Amino acid sequence: MESNNFSYPYEYEKQFVKILKKQPTDLQYQILAIKQLLMQRLKLENEYKHKYQEIQYKYSSQFKENYNKRNNIIKGDIELNPNDDIIKNNNINIPNNNEKGIPLFWYKCFDNSSQLKNYLNEKDRIILKNLSSILCEEESNGNFKIIFQFKEKDIKPFFSNNELYVHYILDEKLTIKEIESSIINWTNDISNPSIILEKKQIKNQKTGEIIEREEKTNCQSFFSIFKNIKKGINDKIDDEITEIYDLGYHIKEDLIPNSIEYYLNMMNTDIDFENNSDEDSFVDEDDF
Repeated sequence: MESNNFSYPYEYEKQFVKILKKQPTDLQYQILAIKQLLMQRLKLENEYKHKYQEIQYKYSSQFKENYNKRNNIIKGDIELNPNDDIIKNNNINIPNNNEKGIPLFWYKCFDNSSQLKNYLNEKDRIILKNLSSILCEEESNGNFKIIFQFKEKDIKPFFSNNELYVHYILDEKLTIKEIESSIINWTNDISNPSIILEKKQIKNQKTGEIIEREEKTNCQSFFSIFKNIKKGINDKIDDEITEIYDLGYHIKEDLIPNSIEYYLNMMNTDIDFENNSDEDSFVDEDDF
């Protein structure tokens, strides 16, 4: 068997050595060999992740150009007509219309994503109806930033930021290690969907006077992802940073690329494509 002395770190090394010593002597060589093969696979997996990241970054500028055109259509910055190259070769009959843009596009994408929907409370929904675009900036080292842009005039009752970002910072294994985010300048506590304000009556022990005090408690909200935290402090923070990363990864790898499918709720709709005839594939004007 060829040498398996890999420098790639194995996070369970100490635990493995202790358990190996407790195994039957005549099985220890076999177990050690299989563990070393695991090390080889982990090393290859790490190389694969970095190669994949290099390719992904190489094409990120082309993706960005594509997404910018899409955002211009969503926001109504581009006025489409039947003769535009991007739509004229489709065999679908669509009546002319004067509508510019697609209202509530990103809000509906959020609402139709099972992964994101569970994080939305009622205040979140009101705020996200003012979301005008979502962008992703990728870096060559695997880090990425999700940028949320809002309608400047309509978002002012909630916060003064025109855009918010979450920056995901990865380690050499391309796993999340740190999150940097915008500080949201909320107009007031009432507009902040991540807290609940409760009025409580407290009795003064000396005077007996009843004092009414307003207390803040945290609640589940999409806007709770805007934090500045690092891994390695304690298990609770590690779980939280992993959860925020999973949401960001979903937005980056699924929601942004496949936004039209989320907007149309195609992810949650059973469509029988096999039974559709050629005639059924055309959309009639009366269907609108």
